[in-house]
Amino acid sequence: MKYVFMIISAVCILPGAAIAIGNWAGVYKAAVKKEKTGSWIPLIGGILLLIGLLLFPHDLTKKLCWIGLIADWGCIPGIVYSVAAVLRRK
Repeated sequence: MKYVFMIISAVCILPGAAIAIGNWAGVYKAAVKKEKTGSWIPLIGGILLLIGLLLFPHDLTKKLCWIGLIADWGCIPGIVYSVAAVLRRK
């Protein structure tokens, strides 16, 4: 059963990490290179990382599963940035 959870975990972590990297690549292109980019994908990458780390059969990953929500720009960092940008406009 341990290997089933490892496989399901990998199925969640791999696309979650790809989405998180893509979100950060978009932020880099927009902020540093000043290029026009598409919008970032909110919540999907972070939630997939969270689920993958929760399902991984190791106690440390269960304790650190929240890191996926901070590591992905589309979750907490992007939402805080968006709220701050809206508040600055008002």
